[in-house]
Amino acid sequence: MCSIPNEGMGQKEQSRKKQVGLLAGASDTIIVIENRVIFCEFKDEKGRQSDKQIDFQQRVESLNHEYWIIRSLEEFKLKLETL
Repeated sequence: MCSIPNEGMGQKEQSRKKQVGLLAGASDTIIVIENRVIFCEFKDEKGRQSDKQIDFQQRVESLNHEYWIIRSLEEFKLKLETL
């Protein structure tokens, strides 16, 4: 499991991260387990995906990978228990 630090950046920091490969819309976390790759986006109850996040989700799912939108720590824990 790895986290992609893509939130809360100023313009200068965002520019630097794009230079080294940050992809706008990429999920917050990626879980890699045997024969599965799961992309996780964390949102609060009112959070909505950006257009770039929706595009990223569609690309992930078109490659037959899983994409989870997680709304709480409890939900994340429950999903992890099913792995």
